[in-house]
Amino acid sequence: MKNLLFGFCSTLLVLTLGACGGGGSGGTTTAITPPVAAAVINSANAETVAGRSADVALQSGGLGGFIELTALTATSPGGVSKLGALQTASPTLKSAVSSGVISQVPFGPVTEPCAVSGSLTISGDVDISNPDTLTAGDFFNFDWNVCDDGQGQVIDGLLEYSITSFEGDTTTGQMLLGITLTMTAFQVTEGANISSADGDISLTLDSRTPPLYLATMSGSTFTVSNNGITETLSNFSTAVTENASVFPSSYTTDAMGTTTSTMFDGSVTYDTEVPFESSGEAYPYTGELLVTGANNATLRLIALDEANVRIEADYDGDTAVDETIDTTWDALTNQ
Repeated sequence: MKNLLFGFCSTLLVLTLGACGGGGSGGTTTAITPPVAAAVINSANAETVAGRSADVALQSGGLGGFIELTALTATSPGGVSKLGALQTASPTLKSAVSSGVISQVPFGPVTEPCAVSGSLTISGDVDISNPDTLTAGDFFNFDWNVCDDGQGQVIDGLLEYSITSFEGDTTTGQMLLGITLTMTAFQVTEGANISSADGDISLTLDSRTPPLYLATMSGSTFTVSNNGITETLSNFSTAVTENASVFPSSYTTDAMGTTTSTMFDGSVTYDTEVPFESSGEAYPYTGELLVTGANNATLRLIALDEANVRIEADYDGDTAVDETIDTTWDALTNQ
C-alpha cells in the first residue's frame, strides 16, 4: 500500500524520536488557505478522484508501525531520555541537569555537523525534574540544513515538536501521549524519491490497554508532495486502532476530511461511513468510503476484499447510481 502522507509522517516521528531520544517543540499555527471550489466528478475522472481520496484515507495505515510506540517504550537506547537528547545538544548542559542544578531547561540553538555533510540545529525547552519521562510543555526545534548522516536520507527544513499531554509509564510503553508537529519547508530525499511537507498535525497515541493501540491524527491544513504529486488535507481527522492480539495485527481506520490533489481539479470531502478493516499491510477487506464533490456528486468506495474494490458513482447528485466500476485496490490507489 502506498503511504504518501501518513507513512511520511511516521517516518518523520521515528527519525526525530529515535535519533534524539524524545522531546518536542513549540508549534506555530499554519495559516488556513482559502477554500478550493468543489471538484466536478464525472466518468472521466471518477477513478482518479476515488483513488486519491482512498489513498489519503487509507494512508493512516502508515502509522501502524508507530502505534506500538516502539520509539517511546524505554529509557535505554532508542527510548525516551531527555538527558540523551540534551547530550546531543550540549554535554555541559547534560552535566548541569544531572547534578540537579537545573530543572527547567531552555537550551540552544546548538548546531552540529551531520556525518557526511550539512548540519542540524537543535533548540527547545524541557522539564528535567524527571528526565526519564515526558512532560506536557516539552518542546524541541529541529532545523536541518541539507543534512546527510550517511543513512540514505538527506533532510532539510524545520520541524517543531511539542508534547501537549502525557500520562503513563515509558518503561512499560503503556501511556497516553499528545504531540503537535509543525513542519515548515520540510523535505526528505531518499535516492530518487523526494518528499516534502508543510503544516500542523496533532497526534494522540494511546497504548494503555494492550493489545489494543489507538492513534488519532487531526489538523486544519497539511500539505505533502512526493515526486510531483501534491495533496493538501483540510479539517481532517483520522483514527486508527490496532489489535496486536492477532498476527498480523488487524487495523480499523475511521477517517474524514477535505482533500485537494494535483491529480484532479478542485476539492472533495471524504468520510468512512463504514470504517475500513484490514490485516497487516494489506488493503481493507471491508468498509465504505463516501467521496463528495460539486453538486452533491458522490463516489462510494466499497471494499469487496483485500484485492478488489467497487465504486458506485452518482455523477448528478440524485442519489441514484449512474455507473458501477469494479477494480483492484492496487490499480485504484496507484493512479
